[in-house]
Amino acid sequence: MNRESDGERAVRVALDNLGLKYEQEKEINFLNGDFKGSMRADFFFPRYNIYIEYLGGWDKKDAEEQKKERARYNNKKDAYSLNDLKCIYIYPNQLNYVSNVIKKGIEKFKHKAEPLPIYKNPLAISITTAI
Repeated sequence: MNRESDGERAVRVALDNLGLKYEQEKEINFLNGDFKGSMRADFFFPRYNIYIEYLGGWDKKDAEEQKKERARYNNKKDAYSLNDLKCIYIYPNQLNYVSNVIKKGIEKFKHKAEPLPIYKNPLAISITTAI
């Protein structure tokens, strides 16, 4: 597990306070558009099949670092979109009301939130591929 940032910790505390069951640092394999082979989501709600990404480097002070971070986040967003994965994105300026962002995000996806069919489930795909 990667070292938890202050922003990720704030998101985790909000999730705990909301009483939501989640997995942290959820590995996702075999995504279309992901050329590294796998990526990690900051958080995942198995019940709703929704991911959360905290975009902590979005507002980096150094312009070059900010550009690199935003490109990395946009690549990740593209991979989520390309694979029809539901994701709540949390920006640094939203940490003061992160619980509301999470609740609204879940509400937004709730009508679409259902368990993944076996052929789209990254875990099932990785097990099948390994066998």
